[in-house]
Amino acid sequence: MTDKPKITVDTILATLEEKVAAKEVLDAGRWLDAAQALNVLLGEEQDRLFELQRIVAQLKVDYIEAGDSVAKAKAKTEANVNFTEAKRQEAKIERVLEMIRIAKLQSRMRMEEFKSY
Repeated sequence: MTDKPKITVDTILATLEEKVAAKEVLDAGRWLDAAQALNVLLGEEQDRLFELQRIVAQLKVDYIEAGDSVAKAKAKTEANVNFTEAKRQEAKIERVLEMIRIAKLQSRMRMEEFKSY
């Protein structure tokens, strides 16, 4: 028995970007399937963001409790890799949400094209 590769937000986004870059026409069903899968998998991405935000907040608290000013604690926190990762995760979630919107719109457009024939 062969194991299927795990479907993730990253694999879906990469596949869609590849198809769009190659100017392949995707039918309404494919766009809708992608939107549905992204919507389901979005929870995992949001959970990751929440965990990163918790880590960043705790880091800031630790700096302040160690005697740093709020401004210095903020600067040190923003220089931390977890802060950068949290910002990337926020951007990724925004991309996913936009891709879901685009997929819905593409699906509607494809259905309208089909109806016009």
